[in-house]
Amino acid sequence: MDEIEDILNSLTKSIDRSIKDFTACKDLDQKKTQAEIIKLLCESMGVFLNAMNNKASYPFDDFEMDDYDEDEEYEIEKPKKIKNTKKLDKDDIPF
Repeated sequence: MDEIEDILNSLTKSIDRSIKDFTACKDLDQKKTQAEIIKLLCESMGVFLNAMNNKASYPFDDFEMDDYDEDEEYEIEKPKKIKNTKKLDKDDIPF
């Protein structure tokens, strides 16, 4: 959780710096570029805020490393093959 907070702090500083650069720009192309950078940084911050929100919704883990025994053999199920019984029509469009 500390890593996410560090990333959020870093993103906040980058957003602040980009906003200051945006206000200092005189050229329209530079302002457009800075606005796009600010937008992308804010979207990135939203990803981490959603991750924190989802983590708070599900605070428990179903699997803990203490439950794993290295000496025990675990059987992995192979996926079953499904036969395609549907005949393809030459006029059938796949999309």
